[in-house]
Amino acid sequence: MKTLNTIILALGAVAVLGTTGLYAQSAVANVPFDFTAQTVTLPAGQYEVTRLSSTSGVLHLINLETRKSVLVMAAPGQSAADNAGTTTGKVIFHRYGERYFLSEIWTPNGPTGRVTPSKAERELKANGGEKQMASVGIPLAAQ
Repeated sequence: MKTLNTIILALGAVAVLGTTGLYAQSAVANVPFDFTAQTVTLPAGQYEVTRLSSTSGVLHLINLETRKSVLVMAAPGQSAADNAGTTTGKVIFHRYGERYFLSEIWTPNGPTGRVTPSKAERELKANGGEKQMASVGIPLAAQ
């Protein structure tokens, strides 16, 4: 009986882990400046953006060189059908002076969404900081 339970548990784990790979779409963006996402300041570099599951709005950003990463909640801003088949994507940042804050992520055939502004960004905005936009392109070569 113990062996049967172990086999069932193992098969269940394989089934669950096997299906998560179907949703782990990712894309790579080259960000030429340091930026803040949530409460974490990340260095300039190449970032892989991955949605953790098809049902959550959680995106994982990881610097491919330093391996520094952050999880962000990104509320969907458009339907997957609207984004399907696009040839480019973009990562949008809000800029206040010399500080950049992650704002939106739109990838070709992959993760998309709007990021909730961080406390630091909300404070800069409340203090009358002038917001500018910056955008980084993401090529179709999604991983």
